[in-house]
Amino acid sequence: MYARILAGVDASAHAEHALQHAVELAKACGAALRVVHVADMGWLPVGPELGIDVDRLVDARRDNGKKLLADAIELARKAGCAAQARLIETATPSAAAAWSACCSA
Repeated sequence: MYARILAGVDASAHAEHALQHAVELAKACGAALRVVHVADMGWLPVGPELGIDVDRLVDARRDNGKKLLADAIELARKAGCAAQARLIETATPSAAAAWSACCSA
């Protein structure tokens, strides 16, 4: 039925529900599951003008994304489903940019 399934995670209840469904579907179909998180770094260039520690914010966003992905991979593993994860950092979080970044590798 499906060969590949893509699920986005963002710490929302809706994303959690969608991930659980994607895991179940991938397991039932024998499909490859890829989990992605898009970290929007687009607003960060204004940081220095406002006296914001941009490096700390970048690290926090990156760490948050990595944790979300690790949790998603663990959920899939516990369900008996292998999954790949990808953190996408972008200054323009458009659907096309995210799709290209997650599916090109």
